[in-house]
Amino acid sequence: MGSMKKILFSICMVLFLALHSMARDNKNKDSTSNPKSQSEQNEDVLKKLQNISKQHDDLKKRGFWSICGILGIILIASVILIVIVYKKAKGRDEIVEIVLKDLRIRKAFEHQLQSSARTSQLTERDINLIVGRVLERLNEKETKPSSQSSGSNSSFIPSKTVYKYLKGKTGKIFSRVENTPDDSFFRLSNENEDTAEFEFSGNEEEAIARRIFREDICVILSGSYQNARSVKMITPGKAKRIGEQWSVIEPIKIKLT
Repeated sequence: MGSMKKILFSICMVLFLALHSMARDNKNKDSTSNPKSQSEQNEDVLKKLQNISKQHDDLKKRGFWSICGILGIILIASVILIVIVYKKAKGRDEIVEIVLKDLRIRKAFEHQLQSSARTSQLTERDINLIVGRVLERLNEKETKPSSQSSGSNSSFIPSKTVYKYLKGKTGKIFSRVENTPDDSFFRLSNENEDTAEFEFSGNEEEAIARRIFREDICVILSGSYQNARSVKMITPGKAKRIGEQWSVIEPIKIKLT
């Protein structure tokens, strides 16, 4: 019985020592793991700070180059403006210098300039007058060819009249229209939808001999068949299309001479 107690006591002591050792090992692990976690956090914070610093530097660089670009554009525009003003001023001075050196041109302006022009000391008014007149002449020379060409283009070119010839007369009705003048004494022109003008066209002596100028299509203002040698058109008549036929709605007016 005494030996049994000793064995149990020994087992308890071994278990106690084992548990104590395990607890100490876990504590050591925790103590070593905590510093590592803290260092990782420090590294993360450092990385974030570095990213923020980099972004700030990038913004500074972009702002710098944007300002440089704007200043460059302003500089280029200023140079262009200065060149334009210089050219205008130089052209103005050259005009005045040419006028002063050329006696013939100067005399042409003398009656319009002040008396100071005779001493080669032109006033601002005189200079403005000279430059203005010269520029007007230059503009006239530049625009004159274009105006002439536009005028020639806009000139009226009359269109060729197209005639059709009436045939097959029965009273006021012509039964057909053809493009050839054979066997026809009247022709159509100026067609507008279903109406057109018509007039005498053909051999005058044959028309008089055949007495074709009937009252239903023609009004003879003067003359007679007996003594007539020619036909003079005074006013054309009008005809209206009815299907394939043409009906006279206003007679022509002629004179037999």
